[in-house]
Amino acid sequence: RDGTRSSDLTGDASCNGLRFGEQRISCTLRLRDDILLAKPWEGPMEEESIELIGADVECTGVVVTLSRNSVIQFAMAFDSERVAGL
Repeated sequence: RDGTRSSDLTGDASCNGLRFGEQRISCTLRLRDDILLAKPWEGPMEEESIELIGADVECTGVVVTLSRNSVIQFAMAFDSERVAGL
C-alpha cells in the first residue's frame, strides 16, 4: 500500500522547489489535511511533505506556488487551470 487514504485528494503535476531542485520533475501529489505529500515518479528521492499552514499560496494559470517569507518553497504545474484552482 502507498499510504493513500480515501479522504486524500490526489493528482499528478510537474514539480520543483527547494526539496526537488530547480528542474521540474514529474510527481504524484496527495493533499492530506494541511500537508501536501509529493512523490517523484523516478529517481532516488523519497516522498516529501510540505506543511501548508502559514504558507502563501498563489495560483497563476496552471501553476500553483507555495512560499514562506517571499521565498518559493514549492511549485506545481498542472495540465489545466481547473485542476490548479482546486
